[in-house]
Amino acid sequence: MKTDAYTQNIEKSLAAYESLQAEHLTLLGKEQMPDIAGMTEARKSSFATLKYHMDELLANAGRMGQKGLKILNRYEKRLNAVMSRDKAIALEIVRHKKILTQSLKHIKQGKAAMAGYKPAQSASNAPSVLSLNR
Repeated sequence: MKTDAYTQNIEKSLAAYESLQAEHLTLLGKEQMPDIAGMTEARKSSFATLKYHMDELLANAGRMGQKGLKILNRYEKRLNAVMSRDKAIALEIVRHKKILTQSLKHIKQGKAAMAGYKPAQSASNAPSVLSLNR
């Protein structure tokens, strides 16, 4: 495979992954209940493609000589930026998890408070409704 094909595949994969990251960061910042599982699955799939193309390049970089090293150096900064955005996404997911945990805690407290307003269950055979017509 020619080096142009390697770089085209990596460029395409990297652009797709960066686009997903930007979209997911935006959604995590805006939405109260984003589909985190769906986002994670989409990023995993896109990352697998990127990793495959990078592994392919790395396996053949030695045969390319200096040209292979130049290609690898070209992607180093972009890959570091990708990793830092992944960390930002992870922090946003943790923030959403904390918000959900707090919300669930408040719901449980509300349920417990509402249960306190239920009438006590009596074991007697007394009617549960009073008739005012008698």
